Amino acid sequence: MLWTYVLTAINQRRAQGLQVPADSAGQATLSRTVLNDLVDEEILVQKAKEMKLEVVDADITASADRQIKSIRGQFKSDEEYRTELRNAGMGTAEDYRKALIEQFRRQSLQQKAFAELRKRAKPVNVTEEQVTA
Repeated sequence: MLWTYVLTAINQRRAQGLQVPADSAGQATLSRTVLNDLVDEEILVQKAKEMKLEVVDADITASADRQIKSIRGQFKSDEEYRTELRNAGMGTAEDYRKALIEQFRRQSLQQKAFAELRKRAKPVNVTEEQVTA
């Protein structure tokens, strides 16, 4: 996993309100947490692809556009919105839209993979003795 992916994920979370710790120890902990989250997400995405699960592009695009509209509504002007995107490391409005669509696609694949894995999981029989042990 590239370090730029971790930084991008941190910037996305910061844009959503995450407070980044000021101290280096806190930043390192946050970076490790985000890296672990990204690895877990990638495992689920790969599992979804392996299981040939798919998502509907129209649904993803509509979700991304709703999110953009909501975020854009927090700014007084398009220029202020674009400036904040650049300051948050998101690039242009179109770059942000593409990244958001990809994020929603990955989230949808993760949810589908997780749901499918839960359906396929065999229940574990636990005896009363094991519970009290």
